[in-house]
Amino acid sequence: MLKSESRGSKQQIRQLCGIRGLMVKPSGNIIEMPILTSFKEGLSVLDYFNSTHGARKGLADTALKTADAGYLTRKLCNVAMDVLITHSRNYDKLGVWKSSITENGVEVISLKDRILGRYSVESIKNPSGSGYIIKSGGLITNSIIQKLNFFGIHKVRIMSPLTSVNTNNISVKSYGVDLSTGRPIKLGTAVGIIAAQSIGEPGTQLTMRTFHIGGIANKERSFNRIVSLHSGIILFKNFKALRRKSDLYYVLSSNGYISILNIYSHIQFKYSIELGFKLFVKNKSYINKGDIIAE
Repeated sequence: MLKSESRGSKQQIRQLCGIRGLMVKPSGNIIEMPILTSFKEGLSVLDYFNSTHGARKGLADTALKTADAGYLTRKLCNVAMDVLITHSRNYDKLGVWKSSITENGVEVISLKDRILGRYSVESIKNPSGSGYIIKSGGLITNSIIQKLNFFGIHKVRIMSPLTSVNTNNISVKSYGVDLSTGRPIKLGTAVGIIAAQSIGEPGTQLTMRTFHIGGIANKERSFNRIVSLHSGIILFKNFKALRRKSDLYYVLSSNGYISILNIYSHIQFKYSIELGFKLFVKNKSYINKGDIIAE
């Protein structure tokens, strides 16, 4: 059930098999005494009493916040209802730069997810010879993204409604393809309403989260480990490192970064390295995808 994502979550399985853990009071404070038993083992009287806080909070939140989420959707629709696709000509020469989003050295959103189906502002030259990977005003497709990744281009300027000259009138190329059909958006489409409903819909879902989890306290763990997302040659920039025993290096500067170059000597990715990090790689050495760079 969990693997197919038809029902349940990791947190619910954890409460069934492991321990319930720390509970949250309706005020938002954490109850000091954790529940060390699972639902499978059964709860003691005190554990059961402590877990009623979370159960009550879940039911109250579901009742109250659903109305708030519906109201948010309504207000968003009121604001954005005038935003339409009105013309096919495009005057946007500014555009917005897009690249992949990473957190703690892990790629959260890829470049493909951010630029697929959008239009490029400028022509991108082919680094290996003559010609262009994509010309100005061209649609970014899967095959073009594969070429960009191959040549190590990880930043693209795309047309966007944010830099459009008109406030309510958006051009076909500024918007990109219609995500429901995969074809260029049609003239007259009410994209403002689509955007408002797209933001409002997960808002309704989020109110149900408390009810499903049952008021348990959770904190996101962050790992200060940098793992390489690409294979290539390591290049150190702007930092000093101190050598210690067993061939390990420790970073002594706070503004340095490590670049990974591809076979064309183009930078595929940059990693910021903080003071005190332990390095597992050497300058100008080769690294494989998935190898640890520092922690």
